[in-house]
Amino acid sequence: MKSTIGTWTRVAVLLGLSCFGCSGGGGGGGGGVGTTVLTGSVPVQFITSGRSTSTALSVIVSQSTASTLAMALISKDDGLDVTPIGVSTSVLASKVPKTYDMPINIQSNGAAIGTLRYRYQGTVAGSGTSAISIDGLVKVRSASSPNFSSSLSATTFASPSAVVTFPVRVPVQYRGDIQALLTGVPAGTLVRWRQQGSSVVLSTGATANLPVDTNTSQVFEILLDSIPPDNADLNLSLTDGKLTVNMPFALTGPVGQANFKVSSISTILLWAVGLGLSYNYFLTITSQNSWAGTITFTAPSLPAGFSPVFAAGENPLPIASGETKHIIMRLNCAAAPPYPTSFDFVLKGTGSGASSTVQSLALSVRPFP
Repeated sequence: MKSTIGTWTRVAVLLGLSCFGCSGGGGGGGGGVGTTVLTGSVPVQFITSGRSTSTALSVIVSQSTASTLAMALISKDDGLDVTPIGVSTSVLASKVPKTYDMPINIQSNGAAIGTLRYRYQGTVAGSGTSAISIDGLVKVRSASSPNFSSSLSATTFASPSAVVTFPVRVPVQYRGDIQALLTGVPAGTLVRWRQQGSSVVLSTGATANLPVDTNTSQVFEILLDSIPPDNADLNLSLTDGKLTVNMPFALTGPVGQANFKVSSISTILLWAVGLGLSYNYFLTITSQNSWAGTITFTAPSLPAGFSPVFAAGENPLPIASGETKHIIMRLNCAAAPPYPTSFDFVLKGTGSGASSTVQSLALSVRPFP
């Protein structure tokens, strides 16, 4: 069950073919209207496993001579049979763009479901090197069961931090990723996606592509940090382009919960070792909901050799009810060369007291231009 998409993509690059259309010199005879340009597309098809559908490759020919447009199937995923109904058509000499539709038939042979791909390559005879490659997508649904299924480990999570766990189960011979969308996220909440048991972050923010393997049940996690103390209703939506699964859940936290906020004027620090720059983050810490206490800052995800440095009395940081403080965190480097110049880390502030809370701030280091 091996796809030939990657192999043909490399062949197309070596031949100088574009993924969506390219042009070459030499308008040729038959009127000499200029350099022929080809562009094209094919609609995404939705089909049940084991069934067939018909569509058409739409090729726009500009600045054409009287010639012939020929299209040929050069690759397809296992699970698809793609048959050209017509392999060539006559092209008229014209200075204005004209569209030529090349009908094809697509049959799902039941060998795979999910997102399947195929590719057509075409040329216009007598027009020099004008050529085109058109990539097609077919969303195949299982005839007997859903393409995938999922459920949440829980439907209610408490602020200020939460881990939302959900398995994604796919049947035999599934192709493609599952696209995930998280809506209703409260402002200021940090969102990270990963597979359970892995430290690799798949995505940050509201969207992620979840890689799944055939005939497995894989568990994914959404890590939420710095959740405000108010209630919020969220929805996790998973789709493969054919099937969509919606899973609502709630974040809860009583108004008045002990809380504080940590922010930075800029979350990106430009790093240039040896240039004498000031490697400082300018932080603002604000008491919320009448909370007072002390905050201890740590950065456990910093690379080895790096550490945060605060002025005396700023870590732990005392803060009164309703107070806002501005402090500077300097990034100290004791790492051995070569020094890393691009990485991300999380600064965590842990409040004191029985009703303590943890707030996180995502920070980045990037090379100085």
